[in-house]
Parts: sequence; C-alpha cells; structure tokens
Amino acid sequence: KKLMGLIAMYLFHKLFFEAKEHNKPFFLFIDETKDYIMHPIMFTYITNALAQARKINGTLCMAFQKISQVKELGIDKAKSLIGNLSQVIIYPTKDTDELIECGVPLSDS
Repeated sequence: KKLMGLIAMYLFHKLFFEAKEHNKPFFLFIDETKDYIMHPIMFTYITNALAQARKINGTLCMAFQKISQVKELGIDKAKSLIGNLSQVIIYPTKDTDELIECGVPLSDS
C-alpha cells in the first residue's frame, strides 16, 4: 500500500504540473477511492485536487461502492469532500439517511 500511495502522489503531481505548464485538459478517474482517502496525505491531495482541477481545465471522477466508505472518514471530512464535488451520481440505495448526513444534496423528485 505504501508503494501505491507513493505512485499515486507522483501521478497527481505529474498530472497537475503538465496541465498547468502546457494548458492541457485532463480527466482523472480514481476507482476504489476509499483506498486513497483513508490515508491522511492522500485525502489532502484529493481534496486539493478537487478544488484546483476546474481552474486548470481538469475533471476528477471518484468511485465508491457505498456512502459508508466516505462516512468512515468522519462526518466533517466527508462533508468537506462531498462539498467540493460539482456532480454526484448515486445509483439506487437505501442509505438515504447516510447520504444526507454526509452532505450529499438530494431532492424529493
């Protein structure tokens, strides 16, 4: 896991550097995001990336199996992470209370 984290940090730096220096748009898909956000340093990288990506013509897409994986961060960090998202796609779930608790905006329709 340590090697995976180091590789991920390098890729983040490289991707953002190239995007800034060469004005290249990018799309970053992070599958099994739980494996990354549970590490404090990677959590910081990802939340910073979410805040900066749009400014440098980038898009981040993160995949979770269920909202409880985000909730494991603690409610404040979960709300911080979700608050930086511009779009949330949720497949049918019965975990609506957890979604609301973590700050996922839901509508009645």
